[in-house]
Amino acid sequence: MPRAQPPRDRRGQRDLIAFLKATLDDGHGCTQIDTHAASLFLAGDRAWKLKRAVKYPYLDFSTPPLRRAALEAELRLNRRTAPDMYLAVHPVVRSGESFRIGGCGEPVDWLLEMRRIPDQSLLTDVAEAGGLDITLITRLADQIHSFHDKAGPVRREHGANDVRHIIDGNADSLARFTPIFGRARVLRLIDSQRKTAERHAVLLDRRARMGFVRRTHGDLHLANIAVINREPVLFDCLEFSDELATTDTLYDVAFLLMDLWRKGLTADANILFNRYIDVAADEEGVRLLPLFMSMRATIRAHWPPRRSSRHVPRTRRKPCASCHWRKRCWSPDRSPLRRSAAFREPASPRLRGQLLARSAGHRGHGCYARMSFASDWRVCHQNRNSPRASTRRWRTISYTT
Repeated sequence: MPRAQPPRDRRGQRDLIAFLKATLDDGHGCTQIDTHAASLFLAGDRAWKLKRAVKYPYLDFSTPPLRRAALEAELRLNRRTAPDMYLAVHPVVRSGESFRIGGCGEPVDWLLEMRRIPDQSLLTDVAEAGGLDITLITRLADQIHSFHDKAGPVRREHGANDVRHIIDGNADSLARFTPIFGRARVLRLIDSQRKTAERHAVLLDRRARMGFVRRTHGDLHLANIAVINREPVLFDCLEFSDELATTDTLYDVAFLLMDLWRKGLTADANILFNRYIDVAADEEGVRLLPLFMSMRATIRAHWPPRRSSRHVPRTRRKPCASCHWRKRCWSPDRSPLRRSAAFREPASPRLRGQLLARSAGHRGHGCYARMSFASDWRVCHQNRNSPRASTRRWRTISYTT
């Protein structure tokens, strides 16, 4: 819950929002989209972001200098993956009784100018339209690996501590919503995640020492990826906390895999997973994926009610499918928590892979094993470097999660 701001500050941003909607309108309208911490204005070929004057336990945008620092960090960090999209940060100054974007004067607030994403180009829209194919998913996996590879490693001794901290944070957040999710279910899930994290503590620490912990995207889900000229573009990374975004690279990928799984795109998630593991040569990390996806699904479960707890309706309807975390019309939905438990709880001690045939809707680009979350985890990869196209050479990786 945000702390209350001084009345003048609230009025100032209300006046500024009214000014922006009138000024940015190019005759074709100006669309305003509000999130828990920002207001986005879409007009013409530009998008303008204003940080809202709010303060949460995990971010502080309560003063203009803090909002400026957050926008400048957002510009700098997102230019790593979307340099053509993120353009500049501009001051908003007083001009008599109104405002002016740029120019001389003492800034009263700050705006981030971005190039607007074409309509229907978010990966959520592409997926819903059936536009995902193996070529696009392969390019996406390559983009993510290239981004992780260029990010400098943050070597530390105890990677398991980061995972414990995330699980503890999830436990605290879910505790506020036990009437929605059920106390027994929450305790069972968190206990399972903690036990799994302890079982893999040595591996988590070793990965931290080896450089797998980096300043990642931090918010890598379908709505933060655009497809522009058939190329995937990562944008809108987590900018307000280096601590939250500095994680194991596979934990970063797990958010996107979980989101694909959430939409029923399990074969696409599997292709992305296989390609990323291949190019990253991160086969040892595979055993952590069920835990990481379970943790991401847990965040997905408590994030909407935490952002919208003041607006939870009394009726228990399903959430609006088109919002996808972008609007405050959330209503209780227990399915993310069920998925979190499903990722973590083994259904069988044996392999549960299902091969996707060469002709099974993926245009003859190879075979993959459908992801499965069982206590004995095997994943098959096709060796694409085989000298003969007709030769299928497989390697099988067996891990105990």
